[in-house]
Amino acid sequence: MGTDATRITIDAVEFSIRIRGDRAEAIRTNMMPNPSIGAVYPRAVQAMEAVSGCRVIEDSLRGDVAVMRADLDCG
Repeated sequence: MGTDATRITIDAVEFSIRIRGDRAEAIRTNMMPNPSIGAVYPRAVQAMEAVSGCRVIEDSLRGDVAVMRADLDCG
């Protein structure tokens, strides 16, 4: 995304978060045995919101268990 990353850990899942305008990107940086979208996505949302100070727009999260992107509502 062309911006510096912020590292954050949510429930033992490590992410590298980049924010650019009203978009966020979360890259999972640690190994997980059999990662599932149901386990990773909620933590990615929490990480993006914590770093950005904004809310992730519902249904905008896309990607896979390694790289997720979302739109932000910064009100």
